[in-house]
Amino acid sequence: MVNLDPDFIQAAASFLNCIVGATSFTFLGISVGVNPRRREVWKPIVARLRNRLESWQNRHLSMGEGFFVKLSFVKYGDIRRTMLSDLVIHKRNMASLWWKDVCSVGSMGNNPLENWFPSSVACKLGNGEVIDFWADRWVGGYPLRNRFPSLFSHAEVSSKKVSDNGFWNNGSWVWSIKFHEGFSVEDEGESLLDLLRLINPIQPVFGVSDLFVWWKNPNGFSVKAIYEMTMEGDSWSQGLNENVSKELSSLWKTKIPSKVSIFGWSLILNKIPTRKNLASRGILLGPDNLVCPLCLLAEEDTNHLFGSCSVTLWWWNSFLDWLRIDVLAIRE
Repeated sequence: MVNLDPDFIQAAASFLNCIVGATSFTFLGISVGVNPRRREVWKPIVARLRNRLESWQNRHLSMGEGFFVKLSFVKYGDIRRTMLSDLVIHKRNMASLWWKDVCSVGSMGNNPLENWFPSSVACKLGNGEVIDFWADRWVGGYPLRNRFPSLFSHAEVSSKKVSDNGFWNNGSWVWSIKFHEGFSVEDEGESLLDLLRLINPIQPVFGVSDLFVWWKNPNGFSVKAIYEMTMEGDSWSQGLNENVSKELSSLWKTKIPSKVSIFGWSLILNKIPTRKNLASRGILLGPDNLVCPLCLLAEEDTNHLFGSCSVTLWWWNSFLDWLRIDVLAIRE
């Protein structure tokens, strides 16, 4: 209350059991009554946020040395390496749901080789301190471990990075691939020569960090490009019938709130957590748990819950009557 009689303000404060504040006071960090368009008004807030973020940076925001990154490395290993690898290997029975989701990024179906995510990421060699010499696609379009499996079986585990397999000599890079003591040049000489012919024209760039590049789209990574990619070829979308595809296409073009369109998407694809769907996932057990709790007459699946349930039909009819819409005209 501003510009009121002081006695009235005091009486109101006593009645509401609060104190009388004095201007200028702050709300959400901004002084009440000042011009919010002035730069000076926001300087203290920006400074406060900057100080808070700087205090968090070393513990939480650093992708290289942050606390949560270190913790995930201890428990799960290199998450970024897992997402970019061709074969995602983890103990399914012991892994958390979060880790299973991380490992399944880009997977298409049950075959782990059908993974569009790592195949869409290429490596741009810098100093070679991040790129994995054998596992990443940094030369020839395929991981070297796939092209030279016999050599990879003899490689030293500790020499995984590109920078570990060579050295600088008078400004030029010399490749020196590390193998176990039992490695025989006589047995693997031809494969070794093929590998050296492939990598000799390439050398790291001193002082430049390695990069991972999204090469599928010249404009870089975009959700639209990923959507188009997953809708092409041997993707799950080919399993949809023509009517469902048309319904989904029409749904995303409709001007409705996003939460409504997402619910409609789940409904069309039968992803609503009905009792029957929960039973198929092993969450509900026994036939008694499948009965619709509204009508108690049939199993609760998507078609029943939104179409044939007597209670649902009553609600639909009441709603349409309120909107003054002819039910028979809709059915026709």
